[in-house]
Amino acid sequence: MPPIALPPNRRTIAAIAVLIVVLTAGCVAMPASGGSSDADVSPTAQADPADADLVEYAPAGTDVLYHVDGEILRDDELFATIDGAAAANGDERSIDSQARLELYASQAGVDLNSFDEALVFGEYGLGEDEASGGVLVRGSWSEDQLVGLLDRLAQGETTYQTTTYAGATVYSVSGEDDEESLEIGVVGDGLYAVGTAQSVRDVLDVAAGDRESVSGPVRSAYDGHRDGLVTAAAAVPDRVVDEVLEDADAPIGSGALRDLEAVSTVSYTPEGRLGSATSLHFSDEQSAAMVGLGLDAVVGLGTAVSDDEAAEVMLEHTTIETDGTTVSMRQEIPVETYVELITSSSDHGY
Repeated sequence: MPPIALPPNRRTIAAIAVLIVVLTAGCVAMPASGGSSDADVSPTAQADPADADLVEYAPAGTDVLYHVDGEILRDDELFATIDGAAAANGDERSIDSQARLELYASQAGVDLNSFDEALVFGEYGLGEDEASGGVLVRGSWSEDQLVGLLDRLAQGETTYQTTTYAGATVYSVSGEDDEESLEIGVVGDGLYAVGTAQSVRDVLDVAAGDRESVSGPVRSAYDGHRDGLVTAAAAVPDRVVDEVLEDADAPIGSGALRDLEAVSTVSYTPEGRLGSATSLHFSDEQSAAMVGLGLDAVVGLGTAVSDDEAAEVMLEHTTIETDGTTVSMRQEIPVETYVELITSSSDHGY
């Protein structure tokens, strides 16, 4: 695709794209210590774990939220796209990928229908402190089934111990060469916290009402999206904005980016289509309006001047919406169109 001429604030717009990638891809490093110490009583203690949203148990101080819906393992549109891409690339082994996944799961003794959802939560590392995080998992597995699995693992090199914390059962699992054990805390019926000892304790403190759950811009950004197969939200630290603006050499319009508080994305499958939305959440409406106009100009200009079929189709299905302090980039493409683009790109050797 040839270069597309951008408006005068092209470097600022490019910096936004970099920010989205930096903040929503691989932000959470899993084993680590950490956790901040907000200690006000949480209303989560009164919630039924079977009904409460997983985010209600993510601890205060969380910078990144990444939710995966169990329907991703059973979504027809998604698997149709995977199969179409595999066929376009001549990989017949992956065709009917949903059936193959179910076969592999059956051979491993795993029931995919037992998985409902998971939420990864984490904090950025600052200075010498490492990033920290954990995972909340909900499914139809009973604690007895969990213990049965641990007992089977214990027949090999894996060992586990049982303790209690904040009135909840915690299983500490470790292998022969592991420097740190994996902790599994039982939050409620079918709901488990998995991670390091600190991350699991943070969740159990929230569940017991001894710590508040995540709030602020990252929580608002996460809650503001529609339901989807994958939903992510990340706070935007000033240091990240500074680094991206410096690398992008983007002095024009950089003041708007300094008002950016959070970035969020969601992937979903409306009937027969693949959809995604990325939202930028600002503290100031004027900054949001400025960035929204810039992004809208980029999409409009790109559609008009691009001579690349795939890029043109993608841009034609992209809309920019500004609502108060939020700028959203939405894209919905028919599955057949998406597969055709993949096939065309494969035919041209891309």
